[in-house]
Amino acid sequence: MKLVNMTDVESLSASLVREYLSRKGLKRSLRVLDDEFPRNEDSIRNRVILAKELRIEKLIRLNKEQDTPFRTMIEVMVKHFIEEKRGRASSRQNTVSDDRNERTKQQSISKDAGRDNVPKNSLELDKQLDLALRISNDNISAYKQQAGLKTDRNKDSSPSKSSTVLRPAKSLSDIGSSSEFPNASERHNRGSLKPLSGGSNATSKARNQGAIQNTTEKSRKTKSKKTLSVNTNGLLSNNIDDSASQTTKGPQLEDGILEISPQARVVGKQDLTKTQRTSTGNSMMDNTSLVQKKHAAKEREKPPMDILVFDDVDEEISAESEEVHLGLPANKLISKLHENSAGISMESAINLKKLIFGSSTMSFNQEWRNQSFSFCELPDLGYGIVQIKGGPCGILAAVQATILKHLMFSDNPKAQYNRPPDPSARERTKALVESAANILWRAGGRKGASIVTPSGKSKFLGGGRYKTDGLTETLTINDFNSEENLKAFISQNVGQFESESSSGCILLLYSLVFSRTIKRIKSDMDEPNGTLIGSHGYCTQELVNLCLTGKAVSNVFDGIMELDSGGATKSLLKGIEKQSDIGFLSLFEHYDSCKVGDNYKNPSYPIWVVCSESHFSTLFSINGRLLCERNFPQVFDIYYYDGLARQDEEIRLTIDTQEQYVEDSDDLIPPLEHCIRTKWKDATVDWNTTEPIL
Repeated sequence: MKLVNMTDVESLSASLVREYLSRKGLKRSLRVLDDEFPRNEDSIRNRVILAKELRIEKLIRLNKEQDTPFRTMIEVMVKHFIEEKRGRASSRQNTVSDDRNERTKQQSISKDAGRDNVPKNSLELDKQLDLALRISNDNISAYKQQAGLKTDRNKDSSPSKSSTVLRPAKSLSDIGSSSEFPNASERHNRGSLKPLSGGSNATSKARNQGAIQNTTEKSRKTKSKKTLSVNTNGLLSNNIDDSASQTTKGPQLEDGILEISPQARVVGKQDLTKTQRTSTGNSMMDNTSLVQKKHAAKEREKPPMDILVFDDVDEEISAESEEVHLGLPANKLISKLHENSAGISMESAINLKKLIFGSSTMSFNQEWRNQSFSFCELPDLGYGIVQIKGGPCGILAAVQATILKHLMFSDNPKAQYNRPPDPSARERTKALVESAANILWRAGGRKGASIVTPSGKSKFLGGGRYKTDGLTETLTINDFNSEENLKAFISQNVGQFESESSSGCILLLYSLVFSRTIKRIKSDMDEPNGTLIGSHGYCTQELVNLCLTGKAVSNVFDGIMELDSGGATKSLLKGIEKQSDIGFLSLFEHYDSCKVGDNYKNPSYPIWVVCSESHFSTLFSINGRLLCERNFPQVFDIYYYDGLARQDEEIRLTIDTQEQYVEDSDDLIPPLEHCIRTKWKDATVDWNTTEPIL
C-alpha cells in the first residue's frame, strides 16, 4: 500500500479550507489564513486538480444535479459522509428479526389505541394541561389583578393575538390555588395548578415573595430558559426566554405567563389527547408549511451556483462537459496576466485553416474534436495521455514526451530512477501545464506566446470563403510576453486542455500557430504551401517538429542542406539546427527514406518520439545519464508508451548493445525494434514478459 504523504494531506486540507472561506465570502478570514499559513508551491489553486486529488469529481457532478447544490467541496464531502452513515444505519436496521419488528409494531399500536394504557398520573397531568389550554385572556387578566400584577393595557387582548406561556416550576406544590379556576380545591388535593401569589393571607404572600426572589436569583444564573407557549388557538410551541429579561424584581407572571411543573410540560408535549393533537398538529403543519415555502423562495432568490469560485479562481461545473474551470473570471484574468486579448477575425480564421488543411472550407474531423490531454488511470501508466482514435498522435506524442521530461528530469537532468514515474493527479496536471507553456514559449522564440480560448460566441459571420465549425470563429487570442504569466494562465484554464469532453488538442494546435505566427511557419517549411495536417487527419512532420523544436521545418536531419537543381538558384532544405530536448526516431530511416540527425538521435533527455507505421508514440529511459559518453551502459532498459494501443500494462524493453543482432529473414520483426536499431545499431531487444507489438 502506498503511504500517504503528510505534506500532501496538509496541503489538501489547507486548500479545502481556503476554498470554503472564499465561497462563503469570508475574505478577512482568508487573509488571516494566508498570513498565518502562507501558500507555497504545494498549494493547490486549481479546483480541477483539487477535485481529482481528492477523487470527488463524481460527487461534484452529482451535487450539481441537485435542485439546491452545495457551494463548497467540504459541504459536498460532509453530505456524502452523512448519507453514507445513514445508509449503514438503515442497513443494520433491516437486519433486525421479524419478531422484534412485530413487538415494535404492537407497542406502536398500543400507544395510539387511546388513553386506556396511559398511567393515571399522566392522565391527571394531561387534564391540568387541558385546563391551562382553555384559559381565556380575560381570566388571565383577572388572575393578574388578583395576584397584584400590572397588566399591559396597550397589548391587543383579542384571542387571536394573545398567548399564554407556561414556565416550569419546581413542583406542583409550588403552585397555589385560585378562585379563577373551577373546582380549585379538588385539584389542589390532587396536586394541581396553584398561583404563585394571591389572596390576602400574609403568610402566603411572604412564602410566595420568597419563592419569587429565589426564582429571580436563579434566572440570573441561567443563560436561557425553554418555555412552552400555548396560545388561545391551541398552538403549542417552544420558546427561548433570555435570562436578561427576567432579572427585574417582582412576580414573573407578566404577559399572561403561568408556571407549570416539568412533568406537566413533558406530558403536554408527548401525551396530548387525540383531539388536541389533531388541532395542534394542523396548526403546526400550516405554520411549518408556510416556513418551508418561505425558505424555498429564499433559496430560489439565491444566485445560481453553477459557478464555483475559489479566492483567485472561477470555476464552472457543467453537467454536459463535466468540466471544472478554476481561475479568475476571464475579464479579471486577462487584465492581470496578458498584454493583449482580441477576438479572431474572419481573415485570420481563413489563413489559419489554409495553413492547417490547405483550404478554409475544411474542418477538423470528430477524432480531433474529441481529443484532449486526459490521463490514463491504470496502475503504472498514470503518466500516459490517452488517445481516443488515430489522427492527433503527432501532437499527443510530443506533449507526452515533454510531460515525461518534466516529471523525471525537470529538477535534475541526470537523475536516475528505479521505476517510471507514478504521479498524482496534481503532479501530472502540473506537468501538463509546464509542458504546454514550454512548447508555446519555445514556438514564440522565447519572446512571447499566444493562447486561444473559446468564447462560445461567434466573432464574425461565415461566408463563401469560410466554412464555420462552431469553434474557430469563437476564439479569443490572448498574447503574453512573460513565461510566468503564460504558465499562470494555462494553470487557471487547464480544464480546457485536460477535460475529456474538450477539444484541448485543437486549442493547443491553434495556440502553437499564433505563437509562432502563420508567416514564420510558412518561412520554416521547405514548401510555402505546405500544411500541418496531412491526409486522413494525420500530423505532418512539420507539426511534430514545431512541437519539439519550436520551428515547423520539414526535415529531421541536422542543419540546412542545399539542393542543387541545376538552375541559377539553389533550394534550401531545412532540418534541426541544434540539439533538441526531446529526441526523434523514425521507421523511415530503417527503409533509407530519410536520415535522422544527431540533434534528434542524441537529445538532452533520454526521451524520443517514435514514428512507426504512420503513427507516433513515445520511448523513454528512467536513467538521465543514459546518453553520457563516459558512463554509457551496454545493457539497459527503456520503456515504451502508446496512448492509442490501449496499453493495460507497462512495456519494458531490455537493450543489449554487446550482443550483435542477426536478422533472420523468416522472423517477424516488430517495427519498433527497427526504430530502436537506428539509434543502437545491431542491438538485441528483449521484450521481457510483454508480447511484442507487430
